[in-house]
Amino acid sequence: MDFLSEVIEGSLDGEGEGWVIAKLTINFLTSAYYPGNVKIGNVVRRIGNSSVICEQGLFTNGKCFGTCESVLVWADSKNEVSRPMPEHIKAILSKYMKNY
Repeated sequence: MDFLSEVIEGSLDGEGEGWVIAKLTINFLTSAYYPGNVKIGNVVRRIGNSSVICEQGLFTNGKCFGTCESVLVWADSKNEVSRPMPEHIKAILSKYMKNY
């Protein structure tokens, strides 16, 4: 969410339109311990009409201990319904798109 908040300012403030987490899947590959510092790498996998799929790698002490896939929907927070994602937001997200 920090990633999307940074690239699309105000998209998490709960006012008007912004991001809602529809799905979050985390796969832990090995152990990580508290306290500790976690670095997160993020890529955009797919941009849809009202949603975006992002993938993250979770790193601590130089090793990847987990991967995530998140599906986020552009929505009207007041009425709690999805909305088509504005073209300028799709353009911003496309800069972070990676295809393998």
